[in-house]
Amino acid sequence: MQPLPPQGQLVVLICAILFSLVGYGIYLTFGPGKDELKDAIDEHAKMHELGIAHGHTPSNKEDMEIYFDAFRNASDHHKEVMEELNSNDK
Repeated sequence: MQPLPPQGQLVVLICAILFSLVGYGIYLTFGPGKDELKDAIDEHAKMHELGIAHGHTPSNKEDMEIYFDAFRNASDHHKEVMEELNSNDK
């Protein structure tokens, strides 16, 4: 059996990298790493609800802290509601 030519080796390397990245993405999505993922679209929608998306943020530090505290509280409330819904499904 003859070794692969350089072009064949490059194709195998690119395919191996591609499959590795796809496998890692699937692992992150469905494995134990899924808890650490953030839904950027959901977070952006929450920022719209709070009126702080797209540069609508206040200019001073105190107001920024108030807005971000409200955002954190909304996020915590969302988690609590989801946990309650999930526990009711069981």
